[in-house]
Amino acid sequence: MNPMSSYPTLNIIAPDTKLNLYRPSIGPDGNTAIFEGWENDNPKILHCINDLKQNEPTRFLKTNDPAPQTRNDWCWASGEIVYCQGEYLNTTRCDGLESTRLNNTKHLIYGSWSQDGSTLAAMNQNQNLKPHPHTCLYSYNSREISVSNINGKDSKNNNMYGGMPSTDPTNYNTVAFAGQSAIETWHPNEDGKKEVCYNQNYNYIFLSKRKDDGTYFSTPLEPVEQLHNFEPSFQGRAPSWSPKGNRVAFESYRNSSTGDGYQIFIYNDSDPAGAPVAVTDPRFDCQHAKWFPCGTKLILSVKPEGGNHIWRIAWIDISSYVNQEQS
Repeated sequence: MNPMSSYPTLNIIAPDTKLNLYRPSIGPDGNTAIFEGWENDNPKILHCINDLKQNEPTRFLKTNDPAPQTRNDWCWASGEIVYCQGEYLNTTRCDGLESTRLNNTKHLIYGSWSQDGSTLAAMNQNQNLKPHPHTCLYSYNSREISVSNINGKDSKNNNMYGGMPSTDPTNYNTVAFAGQSAIETWHPNEDGKKEVCYNQNYNYIFLSKRKDDGTYFSTPLEPVEQLHNFEPSFQGRAPSWSPKGNRVAFESYRNSSTGDGYQIFIYNDSDPAGAPVAVTDPRFDCQHAKWFPCGTKLILSVKPEGGNHIWRIAWIDISSYVNQEQS
C-alpha cells in the first residue's frame, strides 16, 4: 500500500519539445539537468537544461563527439560527468567544453561515481568475460579497472549477473545493482526453455558488499525467501542511492498487469523489513530515477498517459513521504 494520500505531481520538463528525453541526471544546484535527447530514429545525443523551467533543451557537449552519447552520471563533488560514447566511458566537465575518453573502459557502460569522484562502478559487457554482464570498479585516478567483479556470489554460492550499478555515497564498496543469479532455473527464454543468461526484465535489486578478506558477496535489497527462480513481485532495475545513503530508488513493473509499465519505488534502508513504496502513478511508465541533492526530490524519465509515446523527463517532490517516514 502506498502510504501517501496521493502520488506526487509529475512536473514535466520542456513539455513542448519534439525530442525524446531520457535517462536524466541532476546537477549540484538542483536546477541543471543532463539527459539523452533524440528525434525519430536519430542517435541519442546528450542535451541539457540550465533551468528546469527552460522550454527547449540544448546540446550539452560543445565538442564534436560522435553519437550515441548515453547513460550520464554527475559527480557533484568534482563537477565531472561520465557518459557512454560508443564502446567506452568518457568524461567531461559541467560546461561540456572538453571530453576525455577513459583508458581501459572498452565494454563498460552505466558508470556510477563514488561520492568523492575517485571510483566508478560500471557494468562490464565484455562477452569474453564470465559471468556476462557483471559489475566492476574502475579507478578514476589510475585509469584502470581496480576490482574486476564485485557481484561475487549470492547466498546460495551461485555466480551473479549484474548491471546498472549505483554506488552508496557513504561507502563505495557497497554498490546497488540490477542482477540475478546465474542459474538455469531463474527464468525461461523466449522459447519457454530454461537457460543461463542475463535478462534485464527479470532482475532483482541486489547489494554488493566487500568482506574483510577483500572478496565480494551479493544479497537482495528486499527480503526474498528464495533465490532459485524469479519472482515478479521482487522485480527491479536501475537503482539509485539517495545522497545520505539511507534510501534506494528503483524502477519495477511488479504492479503492472502487462509486465511492461514501470513505477518508481523507494526502499528505506533503515526499515529493511518494510516493503518499498511506489511514488509514481502506475498509469505512467516511469524509469531511471535519480535523486536531487536535497534528498526529497527525484528526476526521472516518463511516458505520460495517453501521450504520443515520446519520452519526457520530469521531477517529483517526495518530501511528504520522507516526512511521514521520519515522523
